[in-house]
Amino acid sequence: MDARFDNYFQSRVAELWESQVSREGVVPSGANPYYVARLAVQRASRQDRPLRGDAQLLLYLALSELVARPVLNFQGTTPHDLTTAIDSDVDLITARAGAETPAEEPITAHRIVTATSQVWDNLRTGQFGIWG
Repeated sequence: MDARFDNYFQSRVAELWESQVSREGVVPSGANPYYVARLAVQRASRQDRPLRGDAQLLLYLALSELVARPVLNFQGTTPHDLTTAIDSDVDLITARAGAETPAEEPITAHRIVTATSQVWDNLRTGQFGIWG
């Protein structure tokens, strides 16, 4: 990937977070979908296998918009249960993606998509019934 795109994707994650903070007054809380997603991406990015910018953006958008937001808005799920499930899933997905990525390379969005498909039946967020 052209380095300009990687910088763009990394910057976009930061921009989205900042715009959501200024627009919605996001405070650090397990009940906030953007905060939950941001922490999961930051945690995954600090593990022994770095995430490329496209992988960070993919995870952030998927976790905030397709998991955390609907669960917190429509389920009787506690923020703790949601955060625990997301953290477990991110660990599972990034471990699989990392196993398929050469050691000297960061994990890409493509690897995240492939890994998610491979571990789909084992994702703890599946218990929330968001998707079939």
